Amino acid sequence: MATRNLGKGRSRAQHKRQRKSRATFKGISDEDFRQLLVKVSEWYDDRGYIDMLKMLYRDNATDVYLLENASDTMTLLQLLYDSDDLSPSDLTLLYETVKATRQFGLERIIKDQIPSCPNIKEIKISKFKPYRLKLMNLGFSLAKFDVVKISGLYNNPVKRYKDGWSLISDMEHRKIICEANMKEFIKKLEKNNFHQAISALCEGLFRLSFFISYFTNCPQHSVNIWL
Repeated sequence: MATRNLGKGRSRAQHKRQRKSRATFKGISDEDFRQLLVKVSEWYDDRGYIDMLKMLYRDNATDVYLLENASDTMTLLQLLYDSDDLSPSDLTLLYETVKATRQFGLERIIKDQIPSCPNIKEIKISKFKPYRLKLMNLGFSLAKFDVVKISGLYNNPVKRYKDGWSLISDMEHRKIICEANMKEFIKKLEKNNFHQAISALCEGLFRLSFFISYFTNCPQHSVNIWL
């Protein structure tokens, strides 16, 4: 009987802690939320990062046409709000966006409005797929001459992309870059000596199933993988 009462007491304590934990995070007001989106939008627009965000949010967008034709960051954030990926009560995607895009200076602006904002460098990204994060690494690794050369490998005549982000987005749209075709894409990069791009795609822990398939089907490969 005593054991049973102890179990009930422990259960009540657990429920109390859970209720307290849920009550701790109250989100922010709609007005503060709108103001925050304005500040974030200004940051990315001022730096010309709209194409970077379009590529990052491709898996989150419910309407790819609206995503691809957006001309400012606020439109992208509105699409995320409409799909319920971003709201005053859940700013996780916004924090993870800052980390994925490496815009850590934006954290200071966010903390001015939300003192409880976590240390963004330390958060674990869960809203973006590992594949999407590898494409972010790829975009950061591409110099202007890399973009022109890769365009020449896949386009005749050569397309003049504004940056690496627009190149990756276009190649995704045409299914040249996709999870199912990543092995062939990496092999082509290797053949043309895009060593930095290969390192970016293979940095850290990628999809284990991809590596198993790659090593099994291509034992003769020479791509160096860093885990």
